Amino acid sequence: MSTLCIGYIVHGRVVRLIVTMMIVLTLVVGCGKAEPTDTSVPPTATSMPPTDTPTPTDTPVPPTVTPLVRCGALDGLGESRAALLVEAEEIERAGSALQMSLFGEEARGRAEVAPESLDQRLAWEKHLLGYPVSTLEEPLKLVVDRLPEHVPLCRLPGTSGRTVTVAGVRLPGWTGGKGFYLWDGETWVIARTGESQEAPSPWEPLLLRGRWVGDEWGTCWLQVEEWHGIR
Repeated sequence: MSTLCIGYIVHGRVVRLIVTMMIVLTLVVGCGKAEPTDTSVPPTATSMPPTDTPTPTDTPVPPTVTPLVRCGALDGLGESRAALLVEAEEIERAGSALQMSLFGEEARGRAEVAPESLDQRLAWEKHLLGYPVSTLEEPLKLVVDRLPEHVPLCRLPGTSGRTVTVAGVRLPGWTGGKGFYLWDGETWVIARTGESQEAPSPWEPLLLRGRWVGDEWGTCWLQVEEWHGIR
């Protein structure tokens, strides 16, 4: 049965690929939405607006660089997202990147920008994308100094039904049955709580005690006896 159980443990690169594809599709769909075409009859000369009324093409377009920087789409183009935000503000004040010096006087005269904290980065990502993508590889990074000794999720099939302590975060999504997905940065498994237990919130760092169990069809999961968030 242990061989079948291992089949339910998937390496982290698969989860990262799926989430990345979801985010890219969301951004592409959002950018590709066009304004509805006006098919109505053009107004008559008597109903035309005054000539000083701005036309739709004169309406300023809201800046899109800031959310792109905050969600990490432009990572690698600057020392940090905070530094990129400062550069974006300088370009906005100049009116255009073409109005700035080609020799970088602005950058030389700028004080060093402190990088954003991990908490700030995660807050931006959760607000804009719904997913703290920076923690997909290290979801327990913020609480690593408060983690007791625990068993990695990839080693659960070898625990032979013993009660063990594990750590991870709940991934959003439906398992197709009972329980939820538990992820520790390398592996995800299905975790099931008791009928009277409340399920944890997505992305909350967790400590859980339970047993790795399975049924006659080869389906395996972590049967959670108790869990609590890591603060």
